[in-house]
This record gives sequence, C-alpha cells and structure tokens, in this order.
Amino acid sequence: MTDRYGDRRVLNTAIALVAVDFALLPWTSREFPTALAAIIVWGVCGWAVLVPNIHRLLSTIPAQATLLTALHSTVLYTSAGSTAALGAAGTALLGTNGLGPLGACLIAVGLLAAERAHHAIHDQPPAQLSAAATRR
Repeated sequence: MTDRYGDRRVLNTAIALVAVDFALLPWTSREFPTALAAIIVWGVCGWAVLVPNIHRLLSTIPAQATLLTALHSTVLYTSAGSTAALGAAGTALLGTNGLGPLGACLIAVGLLAAERAHHAIHDQPPAQLSAAATRR
C-alpha cells in the first residue's frame, strides 16, 4: 500500500481509523462482536503504520538508514513498554470508559505530529536534511 499510495496517505488513514476506533470503544466494547471488530481494526492499523513510517524515515536520509531504523525500533519499544503505566494512570483518572477517548485524543496528537513531520521533510531540500544529519 505504501508503494502504491505513498507513506503519507497510508499513515494518515491508519492513524485516523484507529483514532475513531478508540473514540468508539466505550460503545463497541459492550458486546463481544463489536469489541472483536474494534480489536481487529486496532491491530490492522497498528501494523499498517510500521512500513510507511520506516519508508518515510529511510527516504528522508538514506545514508543514515541503520541509525534511523534503530531509533525507530527504540521509540517503538519504549512507547509500547510505557503503555501499561499510562493506561493505569488513565484508568485511575477517567475510569475504563474514558480510556478509549483519551487514547483517541493522544492518537489525534500523533496524527498532527505525522503531518508536521511530512511538512518539515518536504519543506527542506534533501541536501539540507543530509547535511543536518551529518552535523549531529
């Protein structure tokens, strides 16, 4: 899908779908079939962001592919590892029905960050990006 539609479209679609999915969790989690559908959407969207995200990183500065892939994995595992603590704090503050909408809000922030990243990447010529990466 990334090759056919581009990383931006695939990322934005997956992030938007999972945000809606999370926002609807207070209602979809009431019955098993709708809860199962919500979990499937969540899983598909979670996997759908990996390839376009790495594609975006590697197409930005191909010479730093190894470092970018390592940093991407580090951020991914760190964020996944922190979800239990964040979920517990969110549940304590908002209850179980408030956790989905809270997650939707955080995912929406992620969508805004992805759009900002797209514009930051495409507002600079590749030579400037490579020069900035080698200075650090």
